[in-house]
Amino acid sequence: MDVFRVFDCLNYVPNLVVGMEAAGKAGGVVEAAISYTGDVSDRTRTQYNLQYYLDLAEELVKAQAHVLCIKVEAAISYTGDVSDRTRTQYNLQYYLDLAEELVKAQAHVLCIKDMAGVLKPEAAKLLVGALRDKFPDIPIHVHTHDTAGAGVASMLECAKAGADVVDAAVDSMSGMTSQPSMGAIVASLQGTQYDTGMRAELFFYL
Repeated sequence: MDVFRVFDCLNYVPNLVVGMEAAGKAGGVVEAAISYTGDVSDRTRTQYNLQYYLDLAEELVKAQAHVLCIKVEAAISYTGDVSDRTRTQYNLQYYLDLAEELVKAQAHVLCIKDMAGVLKPEAAKLLVGALRDKFPDIPIHVHTHDTAGAGVASMLECAKAGADVVDAAVDSMSGMTSQPSMGAIVASLQGTQYDTGMRAELFFYL
């Protein structure tokens, strides 16, 4: 692991600098992320306009950023249970329609953000599979928390259904309100067509 993306949702530079300095001291490549909001093509804006982002980028470069990152990753906040066919709200069609709007708005990546850890394995398979069928060329990124204890199983289903990226945490910091275990995911996929090529035993010592 050599690239460290450091971001602050409010673009608060003092917070960014703390992470940037730590990553730099560890010998990592510091990727300073600019959280984008608004529309810089709207010349009437007085906040979050082009000059705001240029000034922010200048501060990050002065703080020794190796890479500047501006990435439009459209996040779909997941709630409910798409595997429950009786639902009339927040069902599978709702998420497909939302994703279509985000793709039309020029999203580079579709992200399913399961901030409450409620994405069950069956629902994960249905949702990611449907998104992959509808948008075969756009990357799909899944972020979850292991609150319900099903995170590893859900991420395995996401991988099999066509997700390009699933978030995980090193074993010692995984589980519960953190992300599911990276070691468990890597070990579960070894020897399959989804093999990550990583050595699961390495995560035991982190």
